Amino acid sequence: MAFTFDPSTDIGRVRLRLADTTEQNAILTDEVISALVTDMGGWRGAVAEGARILLAQVARFARNYSTTRRDGTSESVDETAAATYLESLIEQYGKASPTLPTLTVRRLKGYPSDPFYQS
Repeated sequence: MAFTFDPSTDIGRVRLRLADTTEQNAILTDEVISALVTDMGGWRGAVAEGARILLAQVARFARNYSTTRRDGTSESVDETAAATYLESLIEQYGKASPTLPTLTVRRLKGYPSDPFYQS
């Protein structure tokens, strides 16, 4: 599992925004982040996709409950804050993916100039 953290690189930019900056607690490998950068067309899209991956992991184990023990003390656990943070990253960086321009053709005034066109 390769780990590097240099905020001036694409891998480092992704790690910084996903708070995956220490080797001892690393969640994503450099290879995974590099693949995300390639697949998503840049580090911003990789942040959103990495947050989706982390959100899936957090959602599997997140707990939110309150209970009262026999001795009368209560315990509350809410692990949904991490999911909320990851959702905000997806919202912030997910819109940065490249989009293609839209072309609308309303009406052709004549036949196309293609000699193989058949009406």
